[in-house]
Amino acid sequence: MASTALVAQPPAQPVPEVGKYAVQILRFGVPVHSEPTVINRGPHQAVPRPTQILLGTLSDRGFRVAKAIPVRLESHDACVVASWQDIDEFGTGRSTSSACEDLGHTVSELYSSLESDQERLGPDLQHVWAVLQEYLVRRK
Repeated sequence: MASTALVAQPPAQPVPEVGKYAVQILRFGVPVHSEPTVINRGPHQAVPRPTQILLGTLSDRGFRVAKAIPVRLESHDACVVASWQDIDEFGTGRSTSSACEDLGHTVSELYSSLESDQERLGPDLQHVWAVLQEYLVRRK
């Protein structure tokens, strides 16, 4: 069995100078190991991706999340889909964070679009607009 040596750097020692503070760096030698140290951490176990998260921020700095957005996550091959079922929107990406970022872009664009057309919205889009206003606040 290989032995392991722990080496710690000695603490810095102040070197007095008139009117100044300085630190003296002490060099020390590290023993050279002739055989590699192997750390066995057990079998590799992949951590499962969560199926739901609460999204508390958007990458678009023009919006503040007033209420955490419930996001459903699904994996399809090498793609992650992040969906907000209340408004029937989604984003995709190669990772959870990139899918949530894509969803955030979609949501901010939808908010801006519905905000400019408020007077002409049908009942379904009026519901979506109400949900967006509950969760997001436009920054001044």
